[in-house]
Amino acid sequence: MDEAKLRVKQTLNDDSRNDEAADWSMLRNDVRSTLSKFFWEKTKRRPMIMPIIVEL
Repeated sequence: MDEAKLRVKQTLNDDSRNDEAADWSMLRNDVRSTLSKFFWEKTKRRPMIMPIIVEL
């Protein structure tokens, strides 16, 4: 799980560096895509991934 957290953080950091404003749906899709690839590499399965983003 620590590696999955690291990949999500990297994805969010990459998205925040883009010049255009990141919208919530784009962030959710990027996180979902990143985790889907990660879990496929590790388990050869495709779990349902439901990212929930909370604004602080």
